[in-house]
Amino acid sequence: MNCQKCGAININEAVFCGICGARLKHQKVVDDFTGYKHVQSSVQRDDSRQSHIKNNHNHDASSKKNIPPPLNTRLSKKQTSLKVWQDQFKNTFPKKNKVNKKTNIIPLVIAALIFAPLLFKIVSEDVIPYFLKQMDIALSNQNEQAVEEGNVAEEGESSEAIDAVASAGSYTDIQQVIQPRYMDVLTFQKYVEEYYEKYKKMPKDIHEIENFRESIFSDFVYDDIEIHDGNIVGKFQNDPDKKIYLFHQIDMVNNRIAKWHCYSVGIKDEIFEDCKYLDQDIFVK
Repeated sequence: MNCQKCGAININEAVFCGICGARLKHQKVVDDFTGYKHVQSSVQRDDSRQSHIKNNHNHDASSKKNIPPPLNTRLSKKQTSLKVWQDQFKNTFPKKNKVNKKTNIIPLVIAALIFAPLLFKIVSEDVIPYFLKQMDIALSNQNEQAVEEGNVAEEGESSEAIDAVASAGSYTDIQQVIQPRYMDVLTFQKYVEEYYEKYKKMPKDIHEIENFRESIFSDFVYDDIEIHDGNIVGKFQNDPDKKIYLFHQIDMVNNRIAKWHCYSVGIKDEIFEDCKYLDQDIFVK
């Protein structure tokens, strides 16, 4: 009998299809002798077979053509068609050859050899000098900041020295004011050097230094410090015969202050180690 699901041929006694596993529905025949219905056996008697042949003798031959082929036959045809299609696809679209990694490396090596000198030139002539310049700028800014901070500190010390001189207007012992007065003279030495560096000439008096520094000096400073054409004089109010002199020496070739000469008149102290001692004031006319 044929399977009702896939059409495969099975024996009459089969319960399930041997191809698709579907349960078979058997057609029962009536026994002429007993009248009972039963499934016809695959092994038939001659008479039943002859009767079956007679019953099917008049069937049209075309009806046999309409019987579906077995499942395994249909599957084999589909598999064959699929294989043929796959072969045609392989011939139409051949597989790409595997990329050779060594072949890809060669152009990179050639490009590196070509552009390496140019890159080295750019790095050595442009990149490295740029970074070095930036480092120099940063260092110079730090140095300038440090110098400015140092100048502020020196100005603070100078103002302290000037204040010390001013507060020592009336003193009982000259030893109390020797050191602050000498520090004040050295401070005005620095002011004179800055003035000369800017204007290439010496200040005539202390007023020009005051204007140059954009500051206002107290009356005590005017009483204790004098400037005459860049030369500095430190005075003591209670001891007018004792003085500190600083005389500049100009280098006319390079147009700069070459050195300073210090003299202490009537004052002996360890602080004047760079000054020449004089018993009398030889500079008063």
